[in-house]
Amino acid sequence: MQAYSETLHIAVLEDDPALREMWGWMLEDEGYAVACYANPAELHSALTAQAMPDLLLLDLGLPPQPDSAEEGLAVLEQLAVNTPDLKVIVLTGQNQDANVYRAIKAGAFDFIAKPVSVDHLLLAVKRAAMFRQQEQRLQSEGARRLVIDAPVDQGMKAVRNEAEKRLLTAILHETDFNVHEMARRMGIKRENVYYLLKKYELARD
Repeated sequence: MQAYSETLHIAVLEDDPALREMWGWMLEDEGYAVACYANPAELHSALTAQAMPDLLLLDLGLPPQPDSAEEGLAVLEQLAVNTPDLKVIVLTGQNQDANVYRAIKAGAFDFIAKPVSVDHLLLAVKRAAMFRQQEQRLQSEGARRLVIDAPVDQGMKAVRNEAEKRLLTAILHETDFNVHEMARRMGIKRENVYYLLKKYELARD
C-alpha cells in the first residue's frame, strides 16, 4: 500500500507495549510518521507541546480500567471537543457493538475490532487519510469540511456508507468525473470505481 506524498502524522495510544511497538513500526514501514504513547497523560502532554497529528489510533481499553472502554471513551470525548478535525480510529475488543456505538457517537471516524489484522488496519488508516485530505482541499477552497450526517441509530454500516459516499462525491467533482484519475487517487481499480458510482447512484451532473 502506498502512503501519501505528504507524510501523514499518526499518533498511537495503546497500553500494551508489544502492540504499540508492532503498530508503530508497521505504520512507519508504510511511510507514515508515527508517535506512540502508553497512556492518555503522555498523549495529552505531546498534543500540548507539539503539532497536532493527522490521525490517532485509540485503544479503548486503557488503564486503570483496561477491561472497560470508559478511559478510551473519555479520551475520545475530550479530543472531539478540543481537536474536532483529528481523525480517530478506535480499536475495540470487549462489548464491541455497544462500544462502537458510543465511540462513533462521541466523534470517532472509524473502528476496528480486535484482534486487528494488518490489512484491515492499513485500509482504515488510508480511508481516514483520504477523507482528511479531501477536507483540507475543500477548506482551502473556502468550503466547509466533510460531515458525516448518517444517524448513528441506523447502525455502523450506515455511518461508513455515508463517509464513503461523501468522499467519493468530493473526488468525483474534483476530477470532473475522470474515472481513471479517481481510481488513481483512491488507490483502487477502475472497475471498483464504477461499482461505487453505481452503488451510490452517482453520475455526471
